[in-house]
Amino acid sequence: MTAEAEIGKIYRGKVVTIKEFGAFVEFPARQGRPLHISELANFRVKQTEDIVKLAMKSGQVPRRR
Repeated sequence: MTAEAEIGKIYRGKVVTIKEFGAFVEFPARQGRPLHISELANFRVKQTEDIVKLAMKSGQVPRRR
């Protein structure tokens, strides 16, 4: 059983795939979750690779509802 993600809370994960539209991040006890490029930073990001690298460990706010 996994806990429901809380909006506004920061979770640590590992970048497993990078795409033009964002990245897939694997969180503990969960499979890779898509992270849209607009969720990578609080400013406009031109390329996903400007913010994340493959296998990078990162913290990220869960998606907005």
